[in-house]
Amino acid sequence: PAERAWSEKYEAAASLFKIEGDIKIAAGNGGEAEEIARIARWVARQRTLHKQGKLSQEQAVKLNALNTRQDGSRAPAQRRE
Repeated sequence: PAERAWSEKYEAAASLFKIEGDIKIAAGNGGEAEEIARIARWVARQRTLHKQGKLSQEQAVKLNALNTRQDGSRAPAQRRE
């Protein structure tokens, strides 16, 4: 149950990273912008949990992979404007 929910949210984030290259919080309102913002908040929360040592090893590896581009470089950190 909890692992499944984490996996579903991770897959949504991974799909967005694959399409966009990173997660940017879109300006404005609407379904797509709200969904991107929701995913970005989830990723930020997971990074906090990771720093606190509260993710499993598998989750930590997957989370770290989200921020890596195909060429092996790290995606830039998210900025709020």
